[in-house]
Amino acid sequence: MRLTCDGKLHPCLGSHLETNLKPTLRPQIDAAHLHGLICDTLMQKLSEHLFRNNYQSQRVMTAIGG
Repeated sequence: MRLTCDGKLHPCLGSHLETNLKPTLRPQIDAAHLHGLICDTLMQKLSEHLFRNNYQSQRVMTAIGG
């Protein structure tokens, strides 16, 4: 899993799925909701990445942290 500098959580570099965590962090942290979002995102993680299927990221890897 990767967290981008703009608050998006990516369960896999080879997937378009991203969860925006910023609304849960500002103006004050909602720890229970944050935990739920992280768990939900992790549950959606595919069993394997999509790079074998000519996956094209919507962001450059350096923007995701890879």
